Amino acid sequence: AGSTRIAGSFGGGVTAAQARLDRLNLSMLSAFVPNLGISGAVTGSLDYRQQGSAIPAADARLTIAGFQRTGLAAVSEPVDVQFVGRLVPDGGEARALVKRGANTIGRMLATLRPLPPGAGSWTTRLMQAPLAGGIRYNGPSAVLFSLAALPNQQLSGPIAVAADFSGRVSAPRLNGLIRADNLTYDNETYGT
Repeated sequence: AGSTRIAGSFGGGVTAAQARLDRLNLSMLSAFVPNLGISGAVTGSLDYRQQGSAIPAADARLTIAGFQRTGLAAVSEPVDVQFVGRLVPDGGEARALVKRGANTIGRMLATLRPLPPGAGSWTTRLMQAPLAGGIRYNGPSAVLFSLAALPNQQLSGPIAVAADFSGRVSAPRLNGLIRADNLTYDNETYGT
């Protein structure tokens, strides 16, 4: 079942929130997106603080044990995911690691550098921020497909991805390759 502790404050020009997660079951997401079929236990912390109209400061450190997608047609292999992300007024960075047992099957790195103050609202500055990074993955396609959050749909089979990010947050560019053999797409709604 797991637990969540949430604290926060609002007023005086400062908005702040902190969440601590302890083995929270991801299957609860089905309450918001029926038939999503995602499971796993997430542990970690989320912190957010914004002063006035400045770019917020945020920090996320999450570990998902046994991340898995289940549907009528297929059950993905469970993997463990570690995610660390940080946003501060002069930039942000996100890193993820995907492991199946002791083997690392995926890595992701994304960085951004917001435009300087005076270049618009904080949301405009973030959306126009230069983006850089990449993803490397070699494992079950169901893990990547589950991130699309499409209920009643499954993709199964091995897939390899090597791609780099560039552009801006509002208009990202992806350059790389995807290689797959024997992929199977199942749509439970249409029975295909």
